[in-house]
Amino acid sequence: MTLTTSAVISADVCDPAHVFGMHGDGARGFSHWKCLTRRLGLAGDWEAVEWACLPPGGACGAHVHTRTEELYFILTGTGRIAWEGDSQEVRAGDLILTPLGARHGLTNTGTDPLRWLVVEVSAPAQSAAIAGRPVANETTTTGEPVSLHIVNLREVGRFDATTVLDGPVRDIRMMRLAPGEGLDLDASDSEYTIFTVAGRGTAVDGDATSDLMAGVAMTLPLGTRVRAQAVDDAELELFVARLAVDEEAVT
Repeated sequence: MTLTTSAVISADVCDPAHVFGMHGDGARGFSHWKCLTRRLGLAGDWEAVEWACLPPGGACGAHVHTRTEELYFILTGTGRIAWEGDSQEVRAGDLILTPLGARHGLTNTGTDPLRWLVVEVSAPAQSAAIAGRPVANETTTTGEPVSLHIVNLREVGRFDATTVLDGPVRDIRMMRLAPGEGLDLDASDSEYTIFTVAGRGTAVDGDATSDLMAGVAMTLPLGTRVRAQAVDDAELELFVARLAVDEEAVT
């Protein structure tokens, strides 16, 4: 595998777009949305990393994932995630995994804005088709509704996405760094996306140093390294997702 080092991708949630009727079916009210990363410049099968916000009473309409798998990570607020045949209350810290073929919609049931992070990746058949590789025969479906999987990431600390999803997402972690503590991320054989949930810190990428604060995201292309470190007088809380990269897809 030949590594091509690219620059770390940094973005924040400032100046989001205003969207009316997000995803259409059953949507209510204006929402805020911003794309933090797209697949351009990345070796892995990312679709996008996004941030979204619903006002109290707002709803993201029900929609089906026909070609991608998706993670929601609830940042603030409370809501209800619904899928075919079921629904569940969700709150800050909850991680929602949506497999291929699942239908879901999200409603803000609280009195505060509902904010969440979105990580969407190509399912294996989609990835193979994009890369021009042979597509394996699809597994025959049972016709039963595809269920979501929900876990509170703050409580478990780390979750193995391969137990639920078939795509490239591997481990998903919630990292709380004590004042002055650091975390080294080396994207030598995997790619990462990190999102600052709370606190203050810095991210060092070679000779460049960036501030980390709530709402700042960084995505590490293959071949990059970053050291995230909390400042001396505050903790730093990070969402970290790792994406496997298919060696055959890298030239």
